[in-house]
Amino acid sequence: IDTTLLGCTHYPLLSPLIQQELGANVQLVDSASTCAEQVKVILEQHQLLSPILQGEHQYFVSDDPEKFRSLGERLFGNSLKSVEL
Repeated sequence: IDTTLLGCTHYPLLSPLIQQELGANVQLVDSASTCAEQVKVILEQHQLLSPILQGEHQYFVSDDPEKFRSLGERLFGNSLKSVEL
């Protein structure tokens, strides 16, 4: 294996451990950050990119909403009010 694609949005949180286990000769490709970079380019092209986070944030998850809320609040440093299954 020379390249591993991280195909889920939560894998980047584990990328240091994954890289350690796979070794330095294996390149990790992070699909989450690649996707986010492309979204930014499209928003900039259409002049829709806003430097200010505003509005209400809603999170929809396919796993345990309370588990996501707990982890999300620790990662983002603020309260996640709307988390739904």
